[in-house]
Amino acid sequence: MKISERTQPWVGILLIAAVATVLGQISSGARTEETAYLTLIGNFSEAALHTGFYALWGIYTYRRVNHRGVRDCLTVSVILIILWFSVRTVKYEIVPQATICSSLCWYSYYVATILLPLMSFLAADFIGKDEEMPLPGRMKMLICAGLFLTAVVMTNNLHDLVFRFSDGMKYHEGHYTYGPLFPAVIAWEIGFSIAALLVLMKKCRTLSSSPARFLPLLPVAALILYGFLYVTDISLVKPWLGDMTAFSCMMVIMIWESCFTVGLVQTNMGYDRFFQISTLKAQIADENHSVLLRSLNTGPVDSSLLEKADSGKVNVGNGIFLCSAPVSGGYCYWEQDLSQLTRLKEQLAGIHETLEEYHDLVCEETRQKKKRKKLEETERLYALVRRETSAEFDCIKRMLASLEDEADIGQARSRLYEISVLGAYLKRMVNMVFLADGGRFVDAGELKLCISESIQSIRLAGAEGIVRANENGSMPVETAMHFYRFFEDLIWQAVHSLRNIYCSYEKQREGYMFCMVLDCGQTELSLPAAESKQAGLERDEDGTWYAWMFSVDFFRKTKKDTGSAGDKEEIR
Repeated sequence: MKISERTQPWVGILLIAAVATVLGQISSGARTEETAYLTLIGNFSEAALHTGFYALWGIYTYRRVNHRGVRDCLTVSVILIILWFSVRTVKYEIVPQATICSSLCWYSYYVATILLPLMSFLAADFIGKDEEMPLPGRMKMLICAGLFLTAVVMTNNLHDLVFRFSDGMKYHEGHYTYGPLFPAVIAWEIGFSIAALLVLMKKCRTLSSSPARFLPLLPVAALILYGFLYVTDISLVKPWLGDMTAFSCMMVIMIWESCFTVGLVQTNMGYDRFFQISTLKAQIADENHSVLLRSLNTGPVDSSLLEKADSGKVNVGNGIFLCSAPVSGGYCYWEQDLSQLTRLKEQLAGIHETLEEYHDLVCEETRQKKKRKKLEETERLYALVRRETSAEFDCIKRMLASLEDEADIGQARSRLYEISVLGAYLKRMVNMVFLADGGRFVDAGELKLCISESIQSIRLAGAEGIVRANENGSMPVETAMHFYRFFEDLIWQAVHSLRNIYCSYEKQREGYMFCMVLDCGQTELSLPAAESKQAGLERDEDGTWYAWMFSVDFFRKTKKDTGSAGDKEEIR
């Protein structure tokens, strides 16, 4: 029959108690020359048995306790228990009685009896706290107080504050009385023992309403009863339960083991039970596929399916798959329920199909909107271009119509020349309209390109022209269109008589100024009616025409500063 993890320490305690009882019976008899070696063997065997068991229990406890602080305190407790029992063995079996060595061994008992309750209290206090949290200052003070009290007991031969001996009986343990500090030692031991138990039961959350949490009180009650019987008549208990040291050490271990059993201290035991009651549908099998452990909600599975699952998932029906993973000494199998995922996948497939249809509709709607937007934009730009250049387009249309009936070559060439001049203007003006639609400003050199292309067209008739401008920076696109329209109006008036032309424009303090010099013989020029307030036109005695135009901002600022719009000579 397999022994569970929680039962193994109790079995060890009972075996140790039984063997120790037998050895105690052997060593408790009267010593004679014939039985002396048996008594000595029994005592040392009992000591080795206890010490080995305490060491094994300490190692086992170190492996199963999770919290580092609790683990360290219990490790120190085991060391103190081993020290206590070892000193007891040395005192009674090796060191002569009534000597300073036996006296020091006796005092050494109190190293364990003082520090063991303190370590138990510290272990209880660590429960539920962060492992990385440093030891509080008050706990350090308690450790210092415990070490001080231990030092006082160990140095009793110097001050007699704990034990007092009769004259000449300094090292005789049977002839002493208690000093003033002995009650403090007893109060320390009892107080911290009770405090450790109270803290443990207070911090227990899993058994807050269960009587099982009082299980650690049973070893305490046994220890109190043993102490009463020990004081009353030691012959009643020592042969069967051992002396005070052996019984106390065993009870300390039983107290902590009780805490582990009822869950007062968290350990990494009971994984088999946890596996059984878990919601996982899993089982553990050996290398021969014999099931060793199975959760309660998992039914039996045929070994052939287990063997197939070693190489991959096995579909057992209804969307449930049997999975496998190798573990130490065998395999772990679990059922993976994918039925909900399968249904969800089917739903998602339907949703995906619906979304694809909706996506196609949205894409088609978007394409129609883009197409409609493009048509609207084309119509808007066409209307904008038509508004700015309708007169020129109509003029070109009439001239092209007249060319079909024109028989005179000279007149035809004259019409083609006029069409070329208007065509260059239309090309650049349309481009300017597009630029105006994209933003308020345009590069200052754009106007120079427009004028240069128009000058190229008038060179077909032998005229020459030049344009100079500062191309750095930008200018309002409305101003550029205004200047170019003004330039074209004057050019068109002298289209057949123009011989030379000079143009320039520059940025002034308050805006832009555009100037033209035209040599067109006797041709009369006039300002467009819409430009009469912003432009000027004069002719000198040689017949050369001078024209200028200001941007609207420049004109308004100049008019405000001069007080008169007629001071054109000063402005020029």
